[in-house]
Amino acid sequence: MSPDRKAVLEENVQRLSDELLAQLPPDEQFIRTYVRNGPRIWYDPRFDSSPLWEGVEVNRDMIDHVWGCVFRKIDITNGLATFDRPVFLALGRYDFLVAPPAAWDAMRSQFRDLTVRVFERSGHTPQYEEATLFDAELVGWLKTRP
Repeated sequence: MSPDRKAVLEENVQRLSDELLAQLPPDEQFIRTYVRNGPRIWYDPRFDSSPLWEGVEVNRDMIDHVWGCVFRKIDITNGLATFDRPVFLALGRYDFLVAPPAAWDAMRSQFRDLTVRVFERSGHTPQYEEATLFDAELVGWLKTRP
């Protein structure tokens, strides 16, 4: 992350400290943490995703299981020798929640048909941040597949 992004993240942490987060109900903790981490998630580090969470019910048990167990243990290369489906991987250049796009280089050859598309004005959600371009890229990719 750039120094500017880090500064915005620090501002967010100052406004909503870990101590204040700990006082919230677990579901609200998850949402507020996500919003607080905006500079890691969005192209615009000051984007306030709070409105996107209105009316969303968080299944904390499921989230804790997926992030705490599944993602920690998963080996996405397992089974690729027999996996014969095309894969469209959409990544945002400013996504600091997952490994950078170059992390896929080492495993590209294990996929039979992997397309990696990096969206230059997106973070974790190119389908939201660059919706028109994302749709065009995905539809164009689908049209090239049998």
